[in-house]
Amino acid sequence: MFHIFNLNAHITAVRRWAVAAEGALSFDALTYRATVTVGTRSVALIPKFSFRTPSDSLAYTNGLTEEVANGFAGWLPYTVKSWPISTDKIVFKRYCEDHQLRVTPAWRPHEPAQAADYIVKRRNGSFGQNILGPFRNSQSGSAPELLDSDYCEAFILGRTCKIWYWNAKPVAMEALELPHLIGDGRRTLGALASERRGSFDRSYSLETSGEMLAWQGRQADDVVPQGERVYLDFKFATPYDVWQLKDRDCLANQSSALTAHLHHVGEVLWCGIPESVKNGSVFTVDAILDADDQLWLLEMNSNPMVHQNCYAPMLDSAFHRWKNNQSE
Repeated sequence: MFHIFNLNAHITAVRRWAVAAEGALSFDALTYRATVTVGTRSVALIPKFSFRTPSDSLAYTNGLTEEVANGFAGWLPYTVKSWPISTDKIVFKRYCEDHQLRVTPAWRPHEPAQAADYIVKRRNGSFGQNILGPFRNSQSGSAPELLDSDYCEAFILGRTCKIWYWNAKPVAMEALELPHLIGDGRRTLGALASERRGSFDRSYSLETSGEMLAWQGRQADDVVPQGERVYLDFKFATPYDVWQLKDRDCLANQSSALTAHLHHVGEVLWCGIPESVKNGSVFTVDAILDADDQLWLLEMNSNPMVHQNCYAPMLDSAFHRWKNNQSE
């Protein structure tokens, strides 16, 4: 599907580090476990795989079986970690607000609305599931009935981002433009989406884009003026994603101001992780990067897919700690 799920790209990243450290890498094809050895010290890397639960939702597992494992999602030097600001999105937002980090405003069903445009999420949702919208307060009858576990979040248009951290340090970032169509003044949005340009292209349905189109005052049967942009989705992973073999990491391309802010975000969030689990941890932060290069934090994930660029700092830390212990 994408570079980040490419097993060979993961092996290559770890192998590159092992060769530079004059070490060795072994890989167990039966379990997908990898082991990096430098001198007399070895570090085991435990794989994770995505799978579909009986209710058809996505989840991760560390065990490879034909029954449940779908895609390879990377290695970690541990199985699973979790902490309060990563498992409850409202707790995360309150923590960020208390530490002066910019987050998208959020409110519970019984609280006054804080924005004209909003989406609906579950406090403990993951994998982009149970997310509805966007909606406008001015569009009567468009919003769903909310559950106690739901909350509303201000909808901000921009690039949808995922930032990977090793401890407090940002190590990779993807910032994706929202999928969209450009009107030609002749064909409907549905026709534009379904028309293939050749054997290399796909035909798309707009079935999942109803709420996004309605937020813009559009529907699939509309013919929009030439050059007008109409957005189809706002999540990090969408049905319109194209096959991507290249690494989408754009961390090195960000402005100096944003880069400094990403480091500050990492330091603040890492301090919010309990001491018992914080050291040697990978986590991600989902965010929106707006047109003014301002980052709006959405949520934190303690059990993410692993970007290949996590491995160098991960192994640096593991073997640096070992060398320090040996010298004491």
